[in-house]
Amino acid sequence: MYLKVIYPSGRYYAARANDPSIAEWPPHPARLFSAMVASAYRSGIGMTPERRSALEWLEALPAPSIYSPPADLSTAPVNYVPPGDLIKRKGKKGQEEFENPVYRWRQPRHFPSAVILGEPILYYDWNVDTNSEALATLDEIASGVTHLGTSHSMALITAASGRMPTKAYWVPDERGTEFIRTTLPGRLNELDSVFELSGGIRRPVSTCETLTRYRRNFESATTIKSDGTLLIPLRISGTMHGADTAAYLGRALRRAVMSVLGDNCPAAVHGHTKGVHVGWVPLPDVGHRYAKGRVMGIGVSIPASVDMNERAVLLRAIDQIHNLRLPDGRIGQLSSPAPDEVLPAALKIQTWTRPSSEWATVTPVVIDRPPKRLTEDRLRRALRQSLEFAGYPEPKEVTIFSFSVFQGAPPAFRVPVKKPRYHATVHFDEPIAGPLLAGRLRFYGVGLFRPLN
Repeated sequence: MYLKVIYPSGRYYAARANDPSIAEWPPHPARLFSAMVASAYRSGIGMTPERRSALEWLEALPAPSIYSPPADLSTAPVNYVPPGDLIKRKGKKGQEEFENPVYRWRQPRHFPSAVILGEPILYYDWNVDTNSEALATLDEIASGVTHLGTSHSMALITAASGRMPTKAYWVPDERGTEFIRTTLPGRLNELDSVFELSGGIRRPVSTCETLTRYRRNFESATTIKSDGTLLIPLRISGTMHGADTAAYLGRALRRAVMSVLGDNCPAAVHGHTKGVHVGWVPLPDVGHRYAKGRVMGIGVSIPASVDMNERAVLLRAIDQIHNLRLPDGRIGQLSSPAPDEVLPAALKIQTWTRPSSEWATVTPVVIDRPPKRLTEDRLRRALRQSLEFAGYPEPKEVTIFSFSVFQGAPPAFRVPVKKPRYHATVHFDEPIAGPLLAGRLRFYGVGLFRPLN
């Protein structure tokens, strides 16, 4: 069973609970439930036993999966307006008078909105079945909803059986970083009590709502490495940097994340301690006849051993970074690919992670322990050692080059580091899943491999 929400105006008005200057997007399921309750009472027949039973069933369901199109969530400006509540004062003869609105002290207010950048249709899917009578009752209630959000947010809502006709963008996940309000059993009775006590003027803190962790469903753009590493791609625009500047770009994103986190920065992010490190991996356009090696995005590689709370802190920080100061002083724009977006090969994480037994470098490996005599045999042994240091099995064959086998990848001498660095192809006994990175600067994308087959 799912609910379909259409915004005919293509715009949604409602503020986040924790930031009144930014629109809540997507509309939270708890808000949708409250709109359904209001509709049930507002219609001519009111809250019948059948409607109450259907709503009580709905409030007790697990958190739904949500599809929402992308939206512009620009920060709303401050407006100074008279407060909505009338201010009482004593008149000359003791009678209560209401202050003229023109002379009320104006208060700062935000009126945020989400401009929907696509077809203005959302879906809430609970992945459960219900009988035809209950479904008809819910559809009747949904059809009476006039707005979802503030009164400016006109909406058309219908209920249907089966699964929603598109892939979810938001899915419940205890590892998620987005907190979305959902209902608990008893929410309908709580709304009734609140209305009777206050007339609906104020919305007190609910005891029958909960904050559910959600994550973006990156199945088309994110993959899990065989050891559980989470790799998240971020598109970067406003720059023409090549793969030879990978270390500078990776450090720029790390520096931006550390700036957002401040004193709460986990050790895996700042990397000043031994142990697990987050990787900041620029993703260049290579491997086709027109490739120039331009960096199309940056992948954030989060090892599975990173604590869940630290992972959530990191992902929230990444979500806050929209502009990135680049090494040349320019400002690049960061954005997350939409689930159904057609991506270039560089941003298709399967490009870097699909299992393979043959891999080749896109950026050269900076040898961890370079030999004193740079003979080919010693360099091959040193590169095998770098792969082992990075946690990969020993390859059965290693070949050293000065140039990459991929069109558009920079030659080794163009990568500005003082340590010996080389391109290579490696062959393993069994296929391994990526991303595969090795060498001293692997956490910044220098030493990035790509499958050959």
